[in-house]
Amino acid sequence: MGKIKRRAITEHEKRALRHYFFQLQNRSGQQDLIEWFREKFGKDISQPSVSQILSSKYSYLDNTVEKPWDVKRNRPPKYPLLEAALFEWQVQQGDDATLSGETIKRAAAILWHKIPEYQDQPVPNFSNGWLEGFRKRHILHAINEQPTESVVLNNTEPPNDPLSRVYDVTRLTNINDIFTMQETGLFWKLVPNGTPEVEDIKGITRFKARITLTVCCNASGTERLPLWVIGYSQSPRVFRAANVKPEVMNFKWRSNGKASMTTAIMEEWLRWFDACMEGRKVILLIDSYTPHLRAVENIRNSGNDLRNTTVITLPSTSASISQPCSEGVIYALKACYRKHWVQYILEQNELGRNPYNTTNVLRAILWLVKAWTTDISPEIIENAFNLSGVLGLFNESAVTSRALDEMIHPLRELVSEFSVQAAMRIEDFISPSEENIVDSSEDIINQIASQYMDDRAFETDEEESTEFQITTKDAMKAIELLLNYEAQQPDGNPAITISLLNYQKLLEARGGNVNLSRLRST
Repeated sequence: MGKIKRRAITEHEKRALRHYFFQLQNRSGQQDLIEWFREKFGKDISQPSVSQILSSKYSYLDNTVEKPWDVKRNRPPKYPLLEAALFEWQVQQGDDATLSGETIKRAAAILWHKIPEYQDQPVPNFSNGWLEGFRKRHILHAINEQPTESVVLNNTEPPNDPLSRVYDVTRLTNINDIFTMQETGLFWKLVPNGTPEVEDIKGITRFKARITLTVCCNASGTERLPLWVIGYSQSPRVFRAANVKPEVMNFKWRSNGKASMTTAIMEEWLRWFDACMEGRKVILLIDSYTPHLRAVENIRNSGNDLRNTTVITLPSTSASISQPCSEGVIYALKACYRKHWVQYILEQNELGRNPYNTTNVLRAILWLVKAWTTDISPEIIENAFNLSGVLGLFNESAVTSRALDEMIHPLRELVSEFSVQAAMRIEDFISPSEENIVDSSEDIINQIASQYMDDRAFETDEEESTEFQITTKDAMKAIELLLNYEAQQPDGNPAITISLLNYQKLLEARGGNVNLSRLRST
């Protein structure tokens, strides 16, 4: 698959896409919209771009009418990709009234060097005339994107709310209806005693084999929503080779050039979460991270607020309160993942294979899904909420420490096969500081510029193994094998047998009633 060249999407095209989508009685999926856009305008558009254009960020387009004299009054930009990126940077700075002309010019020069389409061209002279034109072209956008006053509007709490407000809300809410969401980076090919590898892609520095995980769970540990995984490739070739659908495997896949959370993805995530909570009234605790704040602000300004969710933004620095997932939940998830990965490394080494080449991002995600859904106990999550202080129950929990120690012990033993030193510094392997999400101005610029990078068909530049599709006949044979295995166990479980038989029935329906007697004889 060749590289997908990013081409500027005009305001006319954005308006047409929004109009087409919102007038549909049966809303299309984003892949259908990508096909429609290609047929309509003869150019490709990425899934993140579709998601962003349909967000409230571009709602102003719904209330404006294209006029022939607008073109004369306000000339189109000479460098549309640059201006789109620069405007997004300006929006993320908050109150653009504080941005001087020189600050905007400097940001434009930095972005110019990072957007691939312009890298072979000399940097323009960003004159005062250009600056005036840029501000005129984006004045309507800026007015629509200004943050609202810090007041409660429907179900979205304003950012930086006092701590007492957190306690007041959570103490009146059942713990099953108190959720938290947080992201973390993950170097999915990191080895013990190793360091994360870095690559430079046309002026944008990023880590190799890195993904961002979005985890969400409730305070009792009884509900864990599917992981959202953000990578580099819009459609990794291993997904296509295995013919897998992420949703069926209990995760969602998104992508951009930095493999990081963006405002558009966060806004999509919030609306997805709210839909998952249909018929309930729940609390959602999130970080004061720029994409979070912008997404909450966009939703509040859209006139289409969340229906089932009250969002509370936790303070970025506080001695008495913290993000629950930071109190052991994410650490436990990573520890479980590293254990699966190290076991795989040792097995591949015994077979004389290079695990760095034979693994792939799909296998890594399946380990993560297993860790998230089955390996982490509800007690770890429940105690993390207590430790965080969001429930007003701040206390040291021996239960959490003991549970984490039990999870880390087998990993430490596995890592000791690499070196004693690596086992002693197990924490650096489980959760290296480079995986932490950083909210800096440089990071914002890189995130914005990365949206204009060429897409690629793979997640890393190492060789990835081919995943073969499993036929219904293969699956039926596997079920037969599992049924026989369970029947032979001294502690065999009838519930497992019944589940396997039910799945066997489903496979028969899918495969046109595959003949079981023939399967048993082959």
